[in-house]
Amino acid sequence: MKQKSENVIFALPKRIPKTVGGLSRWNRELLDLCLLFEFKKRALEAALEKVNEEIRQYVPYTRNAGATERPARAALSALNRVKAELRSQIETIREVVRVVHDSNEVIVGSILRCSVPRDVSEEILARRHPETNLLHGHGWLQEVASAEVLREQGYAPFVTFGTVLDPCGVDVVALAKPKARVKWSPAVLRRYHRLRRLNRRTK
Repeated sequence: MKQKSENVIFALPKRIPKTVGGLSRWNRELLDLCLLFEFKKRALEAALEKVNEEIRQYVPYTRNAGATERPARAALSALNRVKAELRSQIETIREVVRVVHDSNEVIVGSILRCSVPRDVSEEILARRHPETNLLHGHGWLQEVASAEVLREQGYAPFVTFGTVLDPCGVDVVALAKPKARVKWSPAVLRRYHRLRRLNRRTK
């Protein structure tokens, strides 16, 4: 988990998936959500750099006593407020991305536990790994494209962005039976419905 809060949040689907194919569609929805916020973060970071450029231009005017010192300080005060707001927005988006990553890790982790020997899956899932970024160059295009090819061939693909597999170079995993039923434990189902009710109340 990458979330720093003690209360871990997950991005839940509207309906709990009943098949492996449903899990795959949830994975694709999370990917679309991750893309949206990754691009928002890039736009805000570009705006932050622009504000820093503006700050660098006004700083020299504050070092010379004269008629321009006071308006330059006013400009810096305004720019620093904008800078603080941008940083706050960026941190909020980073936290949202962590939520999406952790949600995808739940999906891919479940697939691992069901598909590989228990000792192997536990070893993989126990690894510590750095935060990853979906938009690493343009390589992610090939990852998503390969997942869609697998989907067209009848598989249930899962793009591993934000999971322990991503930094290991495993970009996509796929299961051959998308119509296979998913068995959720009663405890998981209760937690899902409780979280969905909480989500509706907080909207």
